[in-house]
Amino acid sequence: MELLVVFLAGFGFIPKEAVLFLTGFLIFYLLCAPLKESFLLFLASIPLFVALPLNASFDHMANWRLLAVALFFSFLLEKGVWRISFWREKLKRGFGSLGARLKKPTLFEILLLLFLLILAFSLLSAQSLGLGLKKIAFLVNLFLIYPIVKSLLAQNADYLKRILKASLVALGTIILFALLQLVLVFFLPLHTFWQFWASGFIDVFYGSALSELLQKSNTWFAYFQNQPPTLRLFSVFPDSHSFALFLVLSLPALIGAGFLLKKKSLKAGISVLAFLSFLGIALSGSRGAWLSSLAALGAILAALWLKGRPVNEAVKVNLKVLALFAAAFLASWLYPSLLYMAQDYQETGRAEFKRSMAFFERAKSISDASEISNRGRLEIWDSSLKTIAQKPLSGVGAGNFVAVLGEDPANAKKGASAHNLYLDFGSEAGVLAMVVLAFIFVEILKMSWHLFDKKKGFLAVFFLALTVYTAWVLGYSLFDVVLLNDKVFLLFTVWLAVINHFYARLTIPPYEN
Repeated sequence: MELLVVFLAGFGFIPKEAVLFLTGFLIFYLLCAPLKESFLLFLASIPLFVALPLNASFDHMANWRLLAVALFFSFLLEKGVWRISFWREKLKRGFGSLGARLKKPTLFEILLLLFLLILAFSLLSAQSLGLGLKKIAFLVNLFLIYPIVKSLLAQNADYLKRILKASLVALGTIILFALLQLVLVFFLPLHTFWQFWASGFIDVFYGSALSELLQKSNTWFAYFQNQPPTLRLFSVFPDSHSFALFLVLSLPALIGAGFLLKKKSLKAGISVLAFLSFLGIALSGSRGAWLSSLAALGAILAALWLKGRPVNEAVKVNLKVLALFAAAFLASWLYPSLLYMAQDYQETGRAEFKRSMAFFERAKSISDASEISNRGRLEIWDSSLKTIAQKPLSGVGAGNFVAVLGEDPANAKKGASAHNLYLDFGSEAGVLAMVVLAFIFVEILKMSWHLFDKKKGFLAVFFLALTVYTAWVLGYSLFDVVLLNDKVFLLFTVWLAVINHFYARLTIPPYEN
């Protein structure tokens, strides 16, 4: 139903206000269905979360924010917090397992709480308090699903496998929209596609303000000196970087599910999805995604070196899958030539294949400091470092990065950022925020690596995959802040909850919930 409504609204066959009725139905389902079923729907629906057209001037709030609250409320109801007997029992037993759990949080959870407190402290120096509160509320809203995932994993022994299946549904939806874009640009002029997608699907997914902005300017195309532009795939996202990062974060689910499947036909299907995911990363044209794949390769090489010979099964599986990226990247170099041929046919009625090295030029431009995008990023990094040096304790205030660029807070909606997650939080909330964020990421890698080292079979394969692709994400964060895209971060939060649940069970006995 979600897919149908989004497609019809995106193509303009029904008014986008139809998503209001869809959202109401979803809230009803999340509140009434068993939590273990409703969360799976929420997870599978991540690509289809849309903006709520509440009125002409406020139509950009994503419906997942209400759905996450409904899901959390359902979680509290299932725990029985509304009953007096629940609290009487907790008081009688000294809050029992809840008290024990609060005394033994993982280091990640302690650091996360500290990070949020630092962001709150930074609001004292914020130029716009509203922007800061919005950013903190956004992060809290995202993390509402964190305790839900941990609770469901504790109550259901095989729930991780169901999470993997639901995340594959989400991945399939992402790839479906990317393939739709690919088909459209082979039959439509690029400008026609641009205006259609910005006025249709972007309006449904993100609201009229972003729709109007992207109709005038966006990063959807790669431009070259002596050749026509090419589309950089971005699927349901507002930019290609978020698309690439979501695909990276989906790969652990693919690898885990592929290892569990026994039928050759199903394994072949997983292999095709993995290849399409890597191809999507290549066709996103995101040079940051391409370059940060070296972090994933480094994680695999570390596993090879530390595990020695013979190489265990988990390393073999992950190494084979990562090798697909090289194959997909080489295959992607055909894309510009085929696109130019299709565009020529639209204009002249004749199609002639001409070999193009456009993707090679784009990859080569990574090291070109004079290239306009690279130069702009270097200038923003320089401004961010100067701000950190000037305001090392509190920064300019959470959510107030526009102050680093000397812009009006009203321009925050245009998406100003440091193009580096660490510098972004460092300039907004000070050096301590940047340091704590780095420790959080190190702790995530340490936990997932520890689980790979201690577990066997499926879990070893899955947690090594989480280590490898988390390293890719953290490397990518050196070049952009798209981890903070809501769809990307929701999936990331699910993996954080999975890692922390299994790590706590392994290292904090007795682990109670």
